[in-house]
Amino acid sequence: MNKFIKVINFLSQSIIAFLIIFVPIASNTEPFKDPLTLQEREWLRQHDNKIKIAVEINYAPFAFIDENGINKGLATEYIELIEKKLNFKFNSVKAKSLNEVLSKAQQKEIDVVNAVTETPNRSKYLLFTRPFIEIPNVIIVRKDQTSSLTINQMKEMTVSLVKDYAVTEYLTKNYNHLNVNLVSDDLTALLNVSFNRSDSAIIDLATASYYIETKGITNLRIAGDAGYNIKLAIASRLDWPIFNQILEKGLSTISDKERKTIKDKWISLGQKSLFESREFWLIIITIFSVILLIISAIVLWNRILKRQVEQRTTQLQTELRERKKAEEALINEKERLMVTLRSIGDGVITTDSQSRVTLINTVAEELTGWRQDEAEGRHIHDVFHIINEHTRQICENPIEAVIKSGIITAIANNTILVSRDGTEYVIADSGAPILDNDKNIIGVVLVFRDITQQLLMEAELQQTQKLESIGILAGGIAHDFNNMLGVISGNTSYALSIINHNEELFEILTDIQKGTIQAQKLTQQLLTFSKGGAPIKKDANLNELLKESVLFIVRGSNISCEFILSDDLFVVEIDNGQMNQAISNIIINAMQAMPEGGNIQIKTENANILPEESAVLNAGYYVKITIKDHGIGISENHISKIFDPYFTTKQKGSGLGLATTYSIIKRHNGSISVESKLGKGTTFHIYLPAKNIKPVTEQKKQQIGHEGKGKILLMDDQEMILNMSVRLFGSMGYETSLAKDGEQAIDIYKKALESGEPFDLVVLDLTVPGGMGGAETIVELLKIDSEVKAIVSSGYSNDPVMANYQDFGFYGVIAKPFTKAQIQELLSKVLRKKI
Repeated sequence: MNKFIKVINFLSQSIIAFLIIFVPIASNTEPFKDPLTLQEREWLRQHDNKIKIAVEINYAPFAFIDENGINKGLATEYIELIEKKLNFKFNSVKAKSLNEVLSKAQQKEIDVVNAVTETPNRSKYLLFTRPFIEIPNVIIVRKDQTSSLTINQMKEMTVSLVKDYAVTEYLTKNYNHLNVNLVSDDLTALLNVSFNRSDSAIIDLATASYYIETKGITNLRIAGDAGYNIKLAIASRLDWPIFNQILEKGLSTISDKERKTIKDKWISLGQKSLFESREFWLIIITIFSVILLIISAIVLWNRILKRQVEQRTTQLQTELRERKKAEEALINEKERLMVTLRSIGDGVITTDSQSRVTLINTVAEELTGWRQDEAEGRHIHDVFHIINEHTRQICENPIEAVIKSGIITAIANNTILVSRDGTEYVIADSGAPILDNDKNIIGVVLVFRDITQQLLMEAELQQTQKLESIGILAGGIAHDFNNMLGVISGNTSYALSIINHNEELFEILTDIQKGTIQAQKLTQQLLTFSKGGAPIKKDANLNELLKESVLFIVRGSNISCEFILSDDLFVVEIDNGQMNQAISNIIINAMQAMPEGGNIQIKTENANILPEESAVLNAGYYVKITIKDHGIGISENHISKIFDPYFTTKQKGSGLGLATTYSIIKRHNGSISVESKLGKGTTFHIYLPAKNIKPVTEQKKQQIGHEGKGKILLMDDQEMILNMSVRLFGSMGYETSLAKDGEQAIDIYKKALESGEPFDLVVLDLTVPGGMGGAETIVELLKIDSEVKAIVSSGYSNDPVMANYQDFGFYGVIAKPFTKAQIQELLSKVLRKKI
């Protein structure tokens, strides 16, 4: 201990000697002589601490108040030197702006202004010392303005000037061409230029340099001299000429060296050498002394601690080895646990007894949106946010439920997990308690899985099954209804063929015939919905079909239609019923998009698609249909999904309308596309392949009658259909035989063939409940007679036989209900050699 005291004494003596030698060298104080007269000194004594000097709080670097409330700046240091040299004190009064300073000076609320430029107007109420510093005003622009500037070159530029500055008064008086933007302070002027609110600013060089450096405004530069220097002086009251003399003498006591020191400190016009600074040497001496003391103390203390460290090191090494083994075992155990958790397909979260998250696996991270490092330590409510699907109310915390009950608890049905980003998942499963060796609950493990897609698939399956059931029902109704319509239509057409056109009954039967045609269209829509099979194509006039379909849908609504139909439209081969359904679906959508009414434009035209023009359609001739509405339109997010099954934005609707339309157009080897803008409307473009490029008008054939002779075998399970058919075929000269199912038809045909009087034609109903239908019957008839001529007929079937009858051995097809004219047209084709 005595040795330590000796070291300290030696260091203290060394420091004292150092200070005795070096401090006088660093000091440069000269003897002071009072420059004031006795009268001036007495006046100053009487007013000591009573002279109010204005301190502008934001006039850097000349005078301002820093963040600690201390007066700073070049002018402030001049005032402090004058106070020190003349041995008196000012009473500082804060002012927000130069305008406030000058206003207070006029009202004699202040006596002195520490830094101001003399102007004629200010000289009316202030006396000025000679300037203690002169600084040029410069033109400040952004760095992207590379050229130099003068005041005369700034005619098209906006320039920010500080209100009430002498330079502002000078420029506005002498340069009328300037587009002046007056601001409250220098920093605002610089920021206006930096942020492109002004083209330029005119500020003194010192202020500009200070703010650009301290505020980091790096995109500004000096473009030229403004031709006006500020000459800062100290101003005092006009009625105090003696004080003005005192201030002049005070300024004269400030040496050139002191003036340079102040200027170099606040204006970046060069840096003084550190070795010339007295303060520098004092700081160096102090630091050196402190370092010596610290080093000495450290050396001594190290010797004392060294032994303790050596002893403690041995203990710590032993403890560290044991701790390292424990930590390695814990890390290995945790790693195995995390590998296991990551391998589980369900989400897993474990918590402590306070419901704070301890572990969360990868699946749970994906579902909750929280990573392990983010979730750990948080309350389960923050990470696992669940609500009721129907009420949208927050569900009971499953962790707390498990802690209360102490048993495995399942999450309630209809529970939704709301992820961190707002995504919602329907979840299922349960929580279970984590017990210690004494069966105490120390936490909870929560296991859950996303069942959103599973529920959607189940709902979609139920919807599909419902639609299939409805389709079967619709098809059955349509089949029976068409059979009944067939009796009405066939008998009516037969009656019309034998009655005088002038009779009143002819008109009545004609109305009945029209009614059956409308009813047939209704059943055809049911068939299109139910069968979803290949179309039964026939040559068609699209213009007529479009008019009938569209006008039928909009009848009685507030929608008007504009038809722009080509007169020389190509012939297309389509299923009239399916195409009618496709067009109807589009029109219905258009009407729903214009609830207040509006106009739908329907246009047809011919199109020739070249190989390089489309990746969707094969090259060739097409008929193009354009349907345009002026409704609410479709958003970009939805337009790619409108043809998807079950997709709909309507509160009511199955989402099958446009999906059915898309399917029908594709089954006709065509294409459909859509373009839409919200608030502008929607346009559908449909392309259907042309059968040939002759206009529809050239394809029309005049309706002709048909008469012939021969034997026809009719097979149908409906007696009324058979009776009606007998009349129709008999009126055209044919002898008919009847069968109620396929077995009977085969037996009759075989006997006629063996007798040498075969049938010229067989008409087979495709569907015979409980018996052999037309598809099975034709197979057996072809075995008996490979030359058999057969026509297939049906009121409904989802079987491809109706669409591709030739592939099954039939010569023709006719859908129920049919008229005498349709039978005549078919017989003319099939039995043309007999005409």
